[in-house]
Amino acid sequence: MITILVLSLTLVCAMNLSATENSRLGDSLALVAMRDANPESELGWAWDNPMPLCTWMGVGVKNDRVDTLSLSAKGIEVIPAAIEKLQNLSVFIVNRNDIDTLPREITRLHNLKILDLWSNNLTTLPEQLGNLLSLETLHLHGNNLTRIPQSIGDLSNLEDLSISWNSLESLPEEVFDLNNLREFSASGIGLKELSPKIGGLVSLEKLALSHNKLTSIPPEIGKLVNLELLHLGENEISDVPEEIENLTKLRRLWISDDDRTGVPAAIRGVGR
Repeated sequence: MITILVLSLTLVCAMNLSATENSRLGDSLALVAMRDANPESELGWAWDNPMPLCTWMGVGVKNDRVDTLSLSAKGIEVIPAAIEKLQNLSVFIVNRNDIDTLPREITRLHNLKILDLWSNNLTTLPEQLGNLLSLETLHLHGNNLTRIPQSIGDLSNLEDLSISWNSLESLPEEVFDLNNLREFSASGIGLKELSPKIGGLVSLEKLALSHNKLTSIPPEIGKLVNLELLHLGENEISDVPEEIENLTKLRRLWISDDDRTGVPAAIRGVGR
């Protein structure tokens, strides 16, 4: 009740604040909403804390605006809709929590570059995920996802995508539109077939597809000329296409010993 009263008085005062001051107030309100939505968490934030936001645990500030939230393993269950007030947020790390859903409002954080959500309880993602056009890193491994929104293909600046250890079984075709992707991890998702469109990810340097149900690799793999690490272990691959010899930058190849006999001789000795 006290928090509601304080917030009401603060909002009335905000009418006389400058745009900059209102933005700072919005940051504070977003953090309070996060705390109030997670009363049993270990955030350690207090509304009556007289210290600057930059001294709050897990909060990073740049130019007087919240730029970073690093909140790993804090017992967070809910991301409130008020998260959209953090318009300068560029790094949001909330791995190893108990989050099962994301509000649509999170897709309005247009300056967000890093979104780290691994090891939560997520079952779905907002369909508007593709609105995060500044996003460069997206970590979703270790959740309970069964599908990835098609709009992921709009994340043209994405360089690092990890969707491993979910129950996806297939990849949305739009993933193969991510031309700037440098690291892609899709291990342990029950994948049975790899689309030939994998050859379009020409910027890839690291590709992890281990612990799936793959029986073959398309020859288009040979178009990934920048690939340095390829993890194919714990699959059921019977043959590897000769085009893999085009991967002249390949330094590490992980593949099960039973499958290694099907690897072209030219790269059979590549380190594991």
